[in-house]
Amino acid sequence: MATAVLMYDGINSLAAGIARAFPNAAKVAGYVNGRYAWSQAEWDLFPHADHVTISVTASADEGDVLDVETGDATPAEAAAWIRMRHAAGLYRPTTYCSLSVVPDVRRETGSLILGVDYDIWVAKYDRSPSEPAVPGLPAARFAAKQYESDADWDITAVYDTEWPHRKPVHPAPVPAPASPSGTATAANVSWHAVTGPDGQPVASYRLQHRDGAGTIVQSMVAGVHASVSLSGPGPHAWRVQAAGGAWTGWLPVS
Repeated sequence: MATAVLMYDGINSLAAGIARAFPNAAKVAGYVNGRYAWSQAEWDLFPHADHVTISVTASADEGDVLDVETGDATPAEAAAWIRMRHAAGLYRPTTYCSLSVVPDVRRETGSLILGVDYDIWVAKYDRSPSEPAVPGLPAARFAAKQYESDADWDITAVYDTEWPHRKPVHPAPVPAPASPSGTATAANVSWHAVTGPDGQPVASYRLQHRDGAGTIVQSMVAGVHASVSLSGPGPHAWRVQAAGGAWTGWLPVS
C-alpha cells in the first residue's frame, strides 16, 4: 500500500487531547451536529489541518461524511443524503460505516457509483492501516480506513490525499456573465451556459446577490437568466457558480 495520510477523530470532548497529541495532524475529523458536535473553538485547535466534517443526521444538509451507524443514519438514507450534498456543491460525499455494513450501503445507493458519485470511509479495527479486501469489490477502493480506536482518539489511514473530494477532477468552468439590464427595482442578470464534468450542459446554477449592507441572498437557478431585487441599499453585486465549479468574481449591478 502506498503511504497513507493519518487522520485523527473523536467526539467533541476529545478534541483538545487530539490537538495536544498531534499538533501537526494533516487531517482531523469531527462532528458538525448531534450530541458530540465540535464547537468552533475545538475546530480552531487545528488551524493547519484539513477539517473533515461528519453529520450523524441524514436530513441535515451539511458535512463531508454521513455517519451510517446504529442510532445515526441508516444505509437506506445514504442515497438521498448524497444527492442532497451534490446539490449543495459537494462533489463526492462520503459515507462512514463498518466493514460489515458496506454491502448494505452499496445496495441502498443504487445507481450511484462508488468512487465517482460518492466515497466510503470504512471502519475495521484490526490495527492495520492496509485497506481490507472485500469480496465483490474488485474495482473500487475505499477512500479511508479507520483501523484503530482507544479511549482518546481514533486513527484513520487516508489513501487518497485529495479526500474528501469537494471539487471535481475536471471542474465545470466559470460561467461568462453578460451585462445586466432591468429597472430601478430589479436587475436581469445572465451568463453563458457551461459544460459539466460529465460532458453535459449544466442544468442549474447557484446565484448569489449582495447588497451594500453585505446581505447575501442565494438561490438555485434553472437556466442562465435570473432577476435580482434592488430593494436593499446599494451598491449591488452578484456572482454565479456552476455546480462543482468555481464562482465568478463579484460583478456590479449597474
